[in-house]
Amino acid sequence: MKLTLKREGGFRLRRLLIAGLVLAATLAGYPATPHARILQADDAKAGEASALSRRFRTALILTLPVFMVEMGGHFIPAVHHWVVQNIGLQTSWVLQFVLVTLVLVGPGRDFFAKGVPSLFKGAPDMNALVALGTSAAWAFSTIATFAPRLLPEGTRAVYFEAAAVIVTLILLGRLLEVRAKGRTGDAIRKLADEGMTMVIVSHEMAFVREVADKVVFMDAGQIIEAGTPAELFDTPKTDRARNFFSKILRH
Repeated sequence: MKLTLKREGGFRLRRLLIAGLVLAATLAGYPATPHARILQADDAKAGEASALSRRFRTALILTLPVFMVEMGGHFIPAVHHWVVQNIGLQTSWVLQFVLVTLVLVGPGRDFFAKGVPSLFKGAPDMNALVALGTSAAWAFSTIATFAPRLLPEGTRAVYFEAAAVIVTLILLGRLLEVRAKGRTGDAIRKLADEGMTMVIVSHEMAFVREVADKVVFMDAGQIIEAGTPAELFDTPKTDRARNFFSKILRH
């Protein structure tokens, strides 16, 4: 028996409702189990949103002190004077180095893990752009902090806050994107649960696996291959489909 539930609540409420339906059906003499794809999809979405939220919050907490000290000194001279007199400029730079390094190796780690390989493959993406920009700002600032003699006279300055702010804002954008996609996906799933027949154009492979009965792969306006999600994604028959899905499904 397959239980289908309209996706209107949060993940935890949804799980409780599913469990309640399963128990009620079983007690009534109709043994039931929740459909695996429902639970797996909810787990995947909830896990992605939760992980992005944690990364963003961590980056924000580490970035705010750096941004306030460095940019505050530019806009409000009194802040700069306070830092110099009470913390010391060199000490301030060292503290910024520590905080921003934590941002890059912690919340920003995925940008490097995905961006650097894409550079070596000759197909740089947004992750590569973020990795290059933040590492350049971090490297120059690190030299200015610990080996200033390597830099030309008059160029000693730090840009740690730029690296941290870039990572934090990109994470915020991705978090908002995931949440927006979740709301759109829930609306489409609701229509599917109500028995609507729809034609959807999507590059979200996980979403297509979950809701589609039939998938049509098109290229240059022509139908290359069609079949169920399992047939098309797992065992594509054409070379064009195999090449495409081998690249897309790796990311």
